[in-house]
Amino acid sequence: MVLRTAFSLFASDGGPAAVHTIGDAMRSLIVTASSATVACLLPMVLIEVASRQLIGASRYHALRTQLQPASLRSSR
Repeated sequence: MVLRTAFSLFASDGGPAAVHTIGDAMRSLIVTASSATVACLLPMVLIEVASRQLIGASRYHALRTQLQPASLRSSR
């Protein structure tokens, strides 16, 4: 989510320099069609969703092991 927010802020509030920078980057990567732009944004979204899931799962696991009684932790 942070990457998409940063990109949208840069694109909308960065002024003419941002438009020029984004355009140059897209042309240098040979991303000129709208379908190619969507194809580039889709993996970014999927990576962000997957990373959020991994972070949430690791936090859940860390909290669960902290809150377990010591007798249950030692028996594993």
